[in-house]
Amino acid sequence: MRSERPSLSLLVTATTALLASVGNSQPINRTQGCTPTAVLRPGPSPIDIVEGNPPLNDLWRTLGIPAKLRVSTGRGFTVGTETIDCAGRCKATIVSGDHLLKDGGNDSIVRVCTEFETTCRFLLLHQSAETWKLVDYIDSPFEKYEPPTVSVEAARDRRWLVQRGFGGGGTGVYLADAEWFEMHCGALQPVLSLSSHGHDVNAKPARYFSTRFRSFHEQQGRESLEFGYVVLFQDYEHERQLWQEERTVVFSRQNSDSKFVFDPAASSISKRYADKVFAIDSLDENDFVEFAFDRLLQIADKSGDPRQNWLRGFLSALRETPHVKALKVALNSSTKSPPHQ
Repeated sequence: MRSERPSLSLLVTATTALLASVGNSQPINRTQGCTPTAVLRPGPSPIDIVEGNPPLNDLWRTLGIPAKLRVSTGRGFTVGTETIDCAGRCKATIVSGDHLLKDGGNDSIVRVCTEFETTCRFLLLHQSAETWKLVDYIDSPFEKYEPPTVSVEAARDRRWLVQRGFGGGGTGVYLADAEWFEMHCGALQPVLSLSSHGHDVNAKPARYFSTRFRSFHEQQGRESLEFGYVVLFQDYEHERQLWQEERTVVFSRQNSDSKFVFDPAASSISKRYADKVFAIDSLDENDFVEFAFDRLLQIADKSGDPRQNWLRGFLSALRETPHVKALKVALNSSTKSPPHQ
């Protein structure tokens, strides 16, 4: 289990960042056919915020936003009862200077966290005509082990704000989630949720997993986001890697006003196993055998494969399903045959 490491600093972290654009293309205009729901509010610059001007305990009033945390529901936002209270010691850091908005000028994202980084707020700021304004914000109500992050993902003329943070954890397990937002009607809207990375060393075999964005596709109005889902399986007891593989997962939508959803026809893994393998406390031994049967059969068939000893011990503890029986037969046959050349 990873240990919790609270910040030792009791002061505001003064950080500067380059306000650089992503590539030469401009983000697409997403405000056609709707009335903007966000009003740009004049405010301090990103550097002023991290330097405590105005003081962070007065920042929400200055920006005209509530201290109550606003949580994404996957389809929008709901305001809870808890607050991000900077009456104590908060700290602010510039975490991105990449372009997210279509308009010219500069964009910047400032993360404001409570003292031990367990509660954070990300402020999306935009500068035009030398004036900084608040565009929108997103909150991270509970973090553990590491502070939340945001980044701007870009593909062709599209931009997304991606927030990564604590999704669950405990002894031997950890999960970080990723939520994708895009500008729509002048405000940030959630359009996709998925696993970011994690591990489950309590499982047999242990696994470490992550996801990476590959590409964006658009065809006849249908939009798709393609990801690589990477998993490494390990014999944890003997600290020996078994294998690593990557599957393709695609999320699609019919129009730009809807959320992205799992696309089974374009993915190389079923939604059932994407939800089990790339999560924690979710994949039992028989699920694993079904998911990885072809790979396990290759190990069982290959005489002299050093992983056969692990496989034999692993199978001995399982109930006799058709898959388990087939693997045991293959193992017994391979040990009677000369090693493959």
